[in-house]
Amino acid sequence: ERVYRQLVALIGGTAQAEQLATIYSHLGRVEHALDKLDKAKKRFNKALELQPNNIAALKGMAGVLRAQEDWNTLLNVYNNIIYYAQTREDVVDAYLTKGMILDVRMRLTDKAVQHYRKALAFGPGRHAALARLAELSARERIWDEAADFVDKALALELDEGSRASLLLGRAICAAGRGELAASQADLDAARGLDASLAAAGEGLGPADLDGLRRLLRERVLAMGV
Repeated sequence: ERVYRQLVALIGGTAQAEQLATIYSHLGRVEHALDKLDKAKKRFNKALELQPNNIAALKGMAGVLRAQEDWNTLLNVYNNIIYYAQTREDVVDAYLTKGMILDVRMRLTDKAVQHYRKALAFGPGRHAALARLAELSARERIWDEAADFVDKALALELDEGSRASLLLGRAICAAGRGELAASQADLDAARGLDASLAAAGEGLGPADLDGLRRLLRERVLAMGV
């Protein structure tokens, strides 16, 4: 923090806007890590005054607003991230995060679905968007739709943790349709792939739909690009 503040003092009057915005963004990130949220917010605002399309500053501001639970302003910041993003990963991450906020924090499920569907237009993170759409469909007990999302995601290249979560989703769909043997087989496969899932879902079987769905929700909301 001291070093970045010295940099601002030393070159603040001579640096180019982009360079100074980057320094303010770094300083804001450090102050956020030190739990100085108000100071961090001022740094990110200063960076954005200098360079409105500075993605690091926008992401930093998003982190502060999330910590402050200022959901409406946070959604606006993510709109700017989507507008100015230079990588598909940043766009998808923004849509996934907006969807999570709309669903979990604001109870606007329909709008969350719209954002997850927008994420599907991009390559990176498609499995996460599909998994979240599957969870939402399973929550509404629309088993065939949920299973279709799961199968599309399972056809993609996945790490073992993501595959385990999706197999859990498929197990839930099978259990919801009364296919208990198929559900148990998918549960066993998911537990074999991921020890943390096995531990979290210990004792849960096809008859424990509510418990399995809560576990799926935790897993897919943590799934990123």
